Amino acid sequence: MEFRQLRYFVQIAQDKNYTTASKKLFISQPTLSWTIKQLEDELGVKLFVPDGKKLLLTDDGEELLVHAKSLLSERQKVVEFFQRREEILCGHIHLGIPLLFGKKFFIQTFMQFMEQHEKVKISMNNSNSMVIQEMVESGKIDVGIVTYVFPSPSLDAIELSNITYSILLVVNNKHRLAGRNTISFADLKGESFILLGEGNKDYTISAYTMQSCKKAGFTPNVLFRSTDVDIICNAVANSNHITVLPAPFFDPAQYPALSGIPFGSPETTMPTAIITKKDTSKSLLVQTFIQYILNALQKAGPIKM
Repeated sequence: MEFRQLRYFVQIAQDKNYTTASKKLFISQPTLSWTIKQLEDELGVKLFVPDGKKLLLTDDGEELLVHAKSLLSERQKVVEFFQRREEILCGHIHLGIPLLFGKKFFIQTFMQFMEQHEKVKISMNNSNSMVIQEMVESGKIDVGIVTYVFPSPSLDAIELSNITYSILLVVNNKHRLAGRNTISFADLKGESFILLGEGNKDYTISAYTMQSCKKAGFTPNVLFRSTDVDIICNAVANSNHITVLPAPFFDPAQYPALSGIPFGSPETTMPTAIITKKDTSKSLLVQTFIQYILNALQKAGPIKM
């Protein structure tokens, strides 16, 4: 049983509705339902019963609510106690965060955390999400904030559903697809791709593109990969080839010869998560840092990259 599960349970008990609770918790409704199912399975009881559009607590649910509120209250007291003792919160956090997320919100949040805890140092690795996942798995990085398209059983992940970005097909304005309002991966069969990556290794978005093309029934022809968005965009602007990029990486004003076309599928909104290594004891510093980020996100509301 985790405090996170108890916090979710208490929120549902208050709102009597999964949809309302999921919005307040900034997680998806399926994630919330799955978390409560896990809690019920662990306890061996039913916690809620449906009553029309409402969810009502069972007798066991009422009993758990009393204990859950008490436990969460005590946990908060402990957290606040140690937060006041600055000498406890000292040390070094090794953080992995791609350049895509190295924007105003996260940088401000990290700086504010260090201002409140002067004995804490944060070092950032700005590799792509797939490399950061590997580094967290190997223990080289304490915490990662990544595009979490390819979940790993060796990682704990906290979904950040209020942080979103989409991907775009980017083509020369004279390309046959340039006039489209939306696109699908099936429409890209027969095209030649230039993708984000290094050598033969794809970045997360490119790996997702390869996977989606194969699901659409074809293996894409990749001419080359580059780590530099500017090189990719200039190559596409001067050829009939195509690329797929995170929407925040493509500025139409900077590349007037190119068109960015959104994908019609909702699955092309990329999921974001905070990841840590599973089955390892997380230090008070790491736990406090993650909770600080989650609290800042809850105050900020939806954030579009």
